[in-house]
Formats: sequence, structure tokens, C-alpha cells
Amino acid sequence: MASSGGAEGKIQAASECTVHGLTPFLFLVRLLLTRIMKIVALLFTAMIALQTLGVPIAPLLAGVGIGLLCRVC
Repeated sequence: MASSGGAEGKIQAASECTVHGLTPFLFLVRLLLTRIMKIVALLFTAMIALQTLGVPIAPLLAGVGIGLLCRVC
């Protein structure tokens, strides 16, 4: 059955992966890390754009850090 390119397609591609000798597990880990890095780059770009528009980012980050710290305690 042909996959439509969704999650089933990724799993099928992972099970048949022989590119650079990657095992299926390492293929999925690489895929996950790539997506995470793309999201991080997008967030940094958004932060720089907001700061350019005059939104203070430092107090926002400090507030988030304090909120996370208090949540752990």
C-alpha cells in the first residue's frame, strides 16, 4: 500500500533507511532533532524581530525563568 507521506510514510522510510548506514532509530532521532532545531531557530528569529519593534525581551525571559523556578519548588 502506498503511503501518503504522513506519519506512516516516515515510519516506513525509517524501517527502510540505509542512507549513511543509519538504523531506523537513529533516523527518527535525527528527524526529531532537525524539527526541534528548526523550531528553536524560528523562536530566536521571532525574539529578534520583537526586540527590533521595541518589545523588551529581557524582562519577559526573566519572568519565565522565575515562573519555572517557582513551579519546581
